[in-house]
Order: sequence, then structure tokens, then C-alpha cells
Amino acid sequence: MWGIGGGADMFVRNLIVELRTPDLPPILIGFSVIIAISGPFGSYAMLGFWERLAFWAPIFCMGATSFLTSRVLVLGFTPKALRGPAAIFSAVVFAVLTAPIFGELFAVVFGPKFGTLEGWGEIGTLVFLVSLGLCFLRHSSNIGHLDSDLSAVEPSEPTAPVVPAEAAVAPQVQAPARPKLLDRLAADLRGELRSLEVDDHYVIVSTGRGRSSLLMRLSDAISETPPDQGAHLHRSFWVAWSAIMRVERAGGRWFVEMACGTRIPVSRTNVAKLARRRLI
Repeated sequence: MWGIGGGADMFVRNLIVELRTPDLPPILIGFSVIIAISGPFGSYAMLGFWERLAFWAPIFCMGATSFLTSRVLVLGFTPKALRGPAAIFSAVVFAVLTAPIFGELFAVVFGPKFGTLEGWGEIGTLVFLVSLGLCFLRHSSNIGHLDSDLSAVEPSEPTAPVVPAEAAVAPQVQAPARPKLLDRLAADLRGELRSLEVDDHYVIVSTGRGRSSLLMRLSDAISETPPDQGAHLHRSFWVAWSAIMRVERAGGRWFVEMACGTRIPVSRTNVAKLARRRLI
């Protein structure tokens, strides 16, 4: 959630990220072609394919952009547990609000039926279904889904706190590079970067000054951090080396404990990264 303070600024940033997502243009093109081929509301019989594409593509792209804008706004102020219902709710509201607008346009092109409540119902149904499709595609394109590594484990026996060997013997060097990712945060949250965590379409950024959510992929967020300052230890987490206080093993799996007390699982394929840092 954004919260009230700084909400407008965060909304603009997240909207820019959403609309710049590389997979959005293929989604818009694909939907436009499908709609042009199907020819809804009688357009199949009235127009040729290229005419239908020229008619439907701008309408769909404008409508989809408007829906994604409203979706970013709704999800930004919605707790994680309610984001699924909130996405459906935003699709319903968008369909109800836009059906009369599209109805007036379609009444001119396809006949007066679409200017009536019956016509609005047909239009609203299509808008709702397409909006749900957009939600599904935006969700499935996010790579940060939780996996079985987050399952409950037996209580563990903590190991002794560990300190990277490099920190004990390295000579005094210049301050570490500042992660570019911090520039996306509000000024009062730009502290030492500690971790990144996937939360549906968002990445939760934890710093020494607090937490904030950004609408972006985890891989894109990681690309804006210096490669030597942390590691992608789990499909849904990136962790800064300096924030790790303890490494422990339980039930055959490894976990890192953060300075804030958060316990993060380590995927089996990423255990070697801990070994290279001499943390295990």
C-alpha cells in the first residue's frame, strides 16, 4: 500500500512503470487483432478485416490504457490480501462507467440498439471480460510468484552470527555504490537498501528507513542494484549482504535472518552463493 502521504507521486511513478512494461505492446496488439478477427457487435458483417482493425485497435488501446491506469490506482491503496478482489472490482467499475460512453459511439456506427440499456449490458460484459483478461496477463507476466520454498518448516537451531570474511580483512575502501533503485523511492525512504520482495505485481523495497512498494518486476529492480551488494537468493527475494545477520538450516533448507528479524528462504540452486561468500 502507498498510504496517503506521497500517494500521488507514487501513483505517477508506478503508472509510468506499468505503461513502459515491455510485454504491454504485444498484449495490446494481440487483443486488437483478436477483436478485429471476431468482429463484435456486428462489425464482422459491416467491415472488412483491415477496416475492423483500424476501428477497434485505437478504441481498445485507449480503453486498456484507461483501465490499467485505474487498476494501478486501486491496487496502490489496497492491502495485499485484498488485491485479487480489488482487481475484479476495478474491472466491474470500469465496465459500468465506460459502457454508456462506448454505447453512444457504437450507436452511431452499429445502430441505435447500443444506445439502450440492453446495448450497454452487452458492451459492459465485453469490457469486463477483456479487463479480466488484461489483469490475468499482467499477473502471469510477473516472474515473482511464491513457490514451495515458503512452506512451513520445523524449528531450527540457529548457528552463530556470521560476518563475511572480506569485511574482516579488507582495507578501508570507498563507500559502496548507491543503488539506482533508491531514486524511485520517496526522499525520506532512501536509506541503506536491505531487501527486495515480490508482492503480486509489486516489489517491496526495504531500506534502513522503511518500506515502499514499486510497480515493477523483481528482475528489473535487481538490475538497478550493484551486483556486488546482494544476491537473488530466492525466486521472490533479493537480499543485501550487509543486512544478513545469521544463516541457519532447518528441515534440509537454508534460511537467512535479516537485521530486522525477517527470515528469508534460500532456494537450493542459490545455496552456492552463500558458500562463495563463506557464510556457510
